[in-house]
Amino acid sequence: LPSYVGYNKEHYLPDIRGEFVEKANYQLRSLGFQTEVVMIPFSETHETGTVIKMHPRAFTKVKEGRSINLTVAGKMEDIKIPSLIKSSLRNAKLEISRLGLGIDTIIYEYDNQVKDGKITFQHPRAGKVVKSSTNMTLGVSRGAPPDYYVVPDVVNLSLRRARKEITILGLRVGDIN
Repeated sequence: LPSYVGYNKEHYLPDIRGEFVEKANYQLRSLGFQTEVVMIPFSETHETGTVIKMHPRAFTKVKEGRSINLTVAGKMEDIKIPSLIKSSLRNAKLEISRLGLGIDTIIYEYDNQVKDGKITFQHPRAGKVVKSSTNMTLGVSRGAPPDYYVVPDVVNLSLRRARKEITILGLRVGDIN
């Protein structure tokens, strides 16, 4: 039965974490395994081109011909920052992640001009070229402030028209001088 099932064609996976991807590929292929490489964005905690994770784990008994997934640290790249202003926080996070950047701080603020949940400002600004793994700061609108009324601009309007503009917004007309 072992000759039919391929019982003798199993090997324990070596621990190749920390090795450069070329050496790791060579070691695994020499044991009869296939490899699939997944590159992640640059990180200062890992050396570029080295294996960070492997699946199945090291020291696991695996049959020959099986594919071993290797997660490899990417290299530092120059990235041009896109404009994220007035995009949703969710879309901004996805775009930042896709570019290999990180988010340092999210600041929530009230803004009459920008809808709730949309980006009001970003740092670094759009168009700036930065290295991968740079962290960004985002400002997110919470909409108009509570208990806050926008007083209409009534300068150069007739008295009748000014009163109408003020009362339409639910405000009261005060003393007239």
